[in-house]
Amino acid sequence: MLLIQMHDDQDNFKTVGNDHYQVVNKPFDIFDEEKSLNMDYRSWVVQFDLDHGWICSTDFGTPLGHEFANSTSSVDLTSVYNPDEDSFYLMFAPSDSLYQIKNCVVERRFKLSSVKPFTYLPGFYEKNGRNRSWRNNPKSASNISLTYDPVNKLYLRVVLVDVEETQPEETDILLRQGLNRNTYLMLIYDQEWNLKAEVELFYDVGQSFGEIIAAKEGLFITKPEQKSEDEYEFYKIDLSRFADK
Repeated sequence: MLLIQMHDDQDNFKTVGNDHYQVVNKPFDIFDEEKSLNMDYRSWVVQFDLDHGWICSTDFGTPLGHEFANSTSSVDLTSVYNPDEDSFYLMFAPSDSLYQIKNCVVERRFKLSSVKPFTYLPGFYEKNGRNRSWRNNPKSASNISLTYDPVNKLYLRVVLVDVEETQPEETDILLRQGLNRNTYLMLIYDQEWNLKAEVELFYDVGQSFGEIIAAKEGLFITKPEQKSEDEYEFYKIDLSRFADK
């Protein structure tokens, strides 16, 4: 039996044919007393159809060391689909490795470049009696988004590079939201994943990085502060200056 805990991020559930679907898995077990991730896990991407069930699953291990076994970042994966080339890419939050996957087979694995190298560290796992808690390491970089710009034929990678905890004593996940100052790096790549540019983004206390949406008109990013929960406002990201002419 194959247990699926589906990621809810962009492109982590997609149609790959008639009644044929692909899912990116998130195998984090909060009830395991010793470790929350089986470091031998290999079924990160699976495909199924409505008539025959499971079709295939990947067979590659995590690029992370065993020190990440109780870190929630170990199963934070982000992916992107390029419809122009029918190509799908996947990467782990605490790693520079990018996987190109087709029909559950890794066709290519390579490391994405950046001007400044990133440091990836496992998160914190704490036990207090029957209570347990997980939180990310504020000193660790984290890949949080991959997006394809169909207008300018570019890839956009967003990495959380610095977290300033204004109230580090607060451990409650819900209460801690919005208390940090976060710095992100937006990296722009061409279709061969060659680095074109890097742009730094700063989000102050009370601001949050939402999501980047790819549309036929280009890319849009949610504003860091919203006036209402019922109506979202966006900025348009213009990457035309980085496009190949």
